[in-house]
Amino acid sequence: MASLGYDVTTSVATSASDEMKLRFAHAVGHRRVKNELPAVLRETVERGLAVPITNRGEVDAYLVPPEAREALERAERLREAIPLLMAAAAAGAAVPSQTLRELGIEIPFDWRALNRFTAGTAVTFTEGEAGEPWAVAPTALPEPVLEDESELGL
Repeated sequence: MASLGYDVTTSVATSASDEMKLRFAHAVGHRRVKNELPAVLRETVERGLAVPITNRGEVDAYLVPPEAREALERAERLREAIPLLMAAAAAGAAVPSQTLRELGIEIPFDWRALNRFTAGTAVTFTEGEAGEPWAVAPTALPEPVLEDESELGL
C-alpha cells in the first residue's frame, strides 16, 4: 500500500492551553480500505492521521486515530457549553471551577501574583455588604482605668 500523505492540517482547540493539530491524509477509497484495512489502520494510529474515506468520489466517513477522537469529543463538549458560559459571564454569574475543569478549561491561579497585588494596592471600604454606607467611628484614644486598691483584696 502506498503511504498516506498529508493533505490538510487543521487546528482543534481542546482547552485554553492545549491545541492539537489534526492532520488529514489523502482520501482513500472505501474499496481500498476494505482490501487493505490493517495497513490503513496502522498508518492512521501510528502517524495520528485522520483519513477521509470516499465512496464514488464523495467523502463518506473519516477514520480518526483514538487520541484525536478524544480531543474532538472534548472540543465538542466545549463548543456546546460556550453559549451557557457566555450567558453566565454576561449575567455576572459565577461558574464553578469544577464545571470548568470538566470542560477541560484550566485557569492558572498564582497566589504570589495575588499577594503582590494586595500588598501594593490600598484598600478602603466605602460600603457594607448590603450596599449601606460604611460608618466610620471617630478615632478613640485610650483612657487609663483607675482602680480602687480596696477592691483588689490586698
